[in-house]
Amino acid sequence: MFNFVDCIMSTNPKFMILIPKESINQTMMISRYLLSVEVIGCAYMLLQIPFAAISVASGNKIGGSKLVSQFLIFTDIIVSLLFASGVGAGFGYTVDEKHDVDAVAFKDVGNDPEYSKLHKDMDKYFDMAHISTGFLLMATVCMTVVTIVSVYSKK
Repeated sequence: MFNFVDCIMSTNPKFMILIPKESINQTMMISRYLLSVEVIGCAYMLLQIPFAAISVASGNKIGGSKLVSQFLIFTDIIVSLLFASGVGAGFGYTVDEKHDVDAVAFKDVGNDPEYSKLHKDMDKYFDMAHISTGFLLMATVCMTVVTIVSVYSKK
């Protein structure tokens, strides 16, 4: 959700004046990175669900061999690290961008009601970004727990 909101906000002329020109390219790169992390993570999870269901129903491990089990653990670790890098990028971008917007756009506006409403809208936008990146953080924690459980599961 953050990425779609970010793309809308970044291309909306009303908010375009708030984003410094040198950071627009960086903003779009981070947004694309976060979206790709989310899509890869969702695709991986959707791919794992049928295999896990078959494994639970049959009572056997997926693949049966030690090499396949190690490969699956390796992919779980890679996806966890991918989620963690997405969390870092999302929180880092949001904090930096909020600081830049507050320092540049709302530095000397006074009590103008139009700027006050715009500032509230921008704060709401950054709060939504923090919440959606928090969901990615929860996915990282859950993926780490799943990996640990799968490593120490019964053989």
